[in-house]
Amino acid sequence: MQVIKEWYIALDAEVKELKSRGGAGYTIVNGSFLYRDSKASIYIFQLTTELFFPSDTPVRVEVDGENVNGEILGTEGFEIEIKLDTYIGETVKEAKLFSEPWQLLEELSDRLSEAEQAPERLKRVQRVMNGTGPVRHAEKMNGPHFELIYRSYYNDVTYVWGPPGTGKTYHLSRVVAQHAIKEKSVLVLAHSNAAVDVLMLEVTRLLTARDEWRDGEVIRYGYSQDEAVQAHPSLLAAKLADPALQSEREELLARRHDLKSRGRLTKQDERELSELRKAARKLRLELKEQEEKQAERAKVIGATLTKCAIDPALYQRTYDLVVVDEVSMAYVPQIAFAASLGKRIVVCGDFKQLPPIAMSRHPLVEKWLREDIFHHVGIESKLLHPHLYMLKEQRRMHPDISSFTNSFIYEGRVFDHESAHERSEIAAKGPFPGKATLLLDTQDMGAHALTDAVSRSRYNIVSGLMSLHLAMQYAKQGLSVGIVTPYKAQARFLSVCARELHATGVTIATVHRFQGSERDVIIFDVVDSEPQERPGVLFFNKNNQRLINVAVTRARGKFIQIADVAYTENQLAKRLALSQLTLHLKRQGRLTRERAFLEDVASKKLRWFPGESPYLYKDIRSAKESILISAPQQMSKRLRAELKHAGVSVKIGKAPTFSVLIDNTILWTGAETTVRLRAPETVTLLKSYLTGR
Repeated sequence: MQVIKEWYIALDAEVKELKSRGGAGYTIVNGSFLYRDSKASIYIFQLTTELFFPSDTPVRVEVDGENVNGEILGTEGFEIEIKLDTYIGETVKEAKLFSEPWQLLEELSDRLSEAEQAPERLKRVQRVMNGTGPVRHAEKMNGPHFELIYRSYYNDVTYVWGPPGTGKTYHLSRVVAQHAIKEKSVLVLAHSNAAVDVLMLEVTRLLTARDEWRDGEVIRYGYSQDEAVQAHPSLLAAKLADPALQSEREELLARRHDLKSRGRLTKQDERELSELRKAARKLRLELKEQEEKQAERAKVIGATLTKCAIDPALYQRTYDLVVVDEVSMAYVPQIAFAASLGKRIVVCGDFKQLPPIAMSRHPLVEKWLREDIFHHVGIESKLLHPHLYMLKEQRRMHPDISSFTNSFIYEGRVFDHESAHERSEIAAKGPFPGKATLLLDTQDMGAHALTDAVSRSRYNIVSGLMSLHLAMQYAKQGLSVGIVTPYKAQARFLSVCARELHATGVTIATVHRFQGSERDVIIFDVVDSEPQERPGVLFFNKNNQRLINVAVTRARGKFIQIADVAYTENQLAKRLALSQLTLHLKRQGRLTRERAFLEDVASKKLRWFPGESPYLYKDIRSAKESILISAPQQMSKRLRAELKHAGVSVKIGKAPTFSVLIDNTILWTGAETTVRLRAPETVTLLKSYLTGR
């Protein structure tokens, strides 16, 4: 196939691009030990930059000069969960994370080469790419999942278009469960561990409810961070390994930990430690062999696309059915390889959401690694295909939220299930009780968009702190809250600030990183404003509609857009998605410049005041080291007098935003409303944005 040759070129170009960037170490901080199982130690770290490594990516962590191997379990916002072969302590202040992700692409090329040499497997690749073959429908079936079950039995390829909230997990799990009951072999794949976990748990629930569960016949292969998966007695393949071996390895790890905790070791201790390492490594291999045997025997296996391409226990089998979720986030060659393993395949995703991410600018990378399978089959452009089945009822979002995406993004093809109205319970919560949608205008607040001196990514201190203040108020009521933003610099700033303010229950990430997640409340921090000449490219490039779609559809009961409305309307074409969303919210009567919610204290470290507050003068008088002040115009007489009598060094500069930085610890900024932030780590980060150091 000519197309496979193009995939080789695209994958090779991406490998070269990744290698040219080097296997650079990424700083990870504030590591915490979560738990240990029979095979590994699980840690969660804070990231200092946003990473896009897929689940199951092999990594190396360097701590105090020692290297420990492991795998990425998943990332959420600026948190990363890692499985490590060795226990490295209860807390880890700082470490380096090393990865060579190009190895995964090289493995994928090898798998495609093997498929190319096998006529039957090659035929399956051609089928998924061409969308050909006889089509059998069951139009009179009662419900979408019956139709999908029917198609999965009789059609070689089924493409499922699942817009947000339309129940992809519900329908796919029933397809898988029905095949399991009929003694068919099924491989369940997805881009992320989290998606695999959700789907496999629902399959497990269905089979258990029907008294069809048999230990070892359905397994989650690989590592899972999901508590429910971990708690199940036999879903994880690792749980089915010989208990005696697991116990023996646990004892070895405990003994090794005792030795290492002694501090200075004798020569005899060092010899014993070396022997323990060898024994633990041998046991780990034995346990892995047992896991692989479980995979060979199982009827239904759930794993990530990454795991499938690197583990022979998965890719050396042929399955009656392959089910792939999250296909919109996966490279086309990954989906083609998955198709080669199954007599039939069901692929599910949403081409109206953000596409896969690749680094190289090679034209074949653009073609094959930045466009999803729906694009190449022709579904994206025509919205019609004999093998396509669309899920049309959304249950996730309050109807006031979905009204925009249902009409503007999906052009009336998606409608609300009656249960969507149950989200009114979330909408009823304050601030802004009874409002499921809101357009919060930052006019006259001094909410200016600035640019990080190094990355050139944008950030907006005032709109960001307003977002965080709101998020903390909702989180304190037990709601799950997400702050999404287009810019990495803003996401990093808010993540550091949220950690320093102990904002539990709040997840912060870029829109790209948030795809696949959902929260009770979503706050969309647009960031862009004066003095930037125009909004960032993400708002007007070819994927602008997808970006806005993902931002809006993460919300269950409240969606709040925080933006400079006049700037958006003046600088962005009316046809673009952000303009349309802003207009939609205005038509709903949701535009507000309300500031009263800022009077409620969300954190003692984050306070808002009307105008130039007397508390600012108090902070100036209490300064012990230095004061840095910037202002777009003449300062007030009172402020000039306070600065004149300050007993520390005072530096004054011009800037679009009024701000006062005291002792590198306290930041005041704003205009008609000012905000006081006491957060040294956050202030240090913001200074690095300004200076590049």
